[in-house]
Amino acid sequence: MFVRFITLKRYNSIHYRAEIDYIVLSEYQRKGISFDMVNLFLKHLSLDWKLKRVTAYVDLDNHASCKLLEKSNFKNEGILRSWVREGNLF
Repeated sequence: MFVRFITLKRYNSIHYRAEIDYIVLSEYQRKGISFDMVNLFLKHLSLDWKLKRVTAYVDLDNHASCKLLEKSNFKNEGILRSWVREGNLF
């Protein structure tokens, strides 16, 4: 069983950028685990991978994740509308 995991996606070695995703089981949320995990991973990406830009997409209703990313010095650069398909559209 895992408690949490974090992944690197859409890595671009030319522009030194990537996207992160993370999941923490609900019983371990709001305990500081996510903050530590994200910041250790970001430090690793900055030092070892030399990434200059890391992005993360989060549901606006996920207030805890929005706050976590803000605490980790992410900047909200906008809202992606119609980014994912919801419901039965066809």
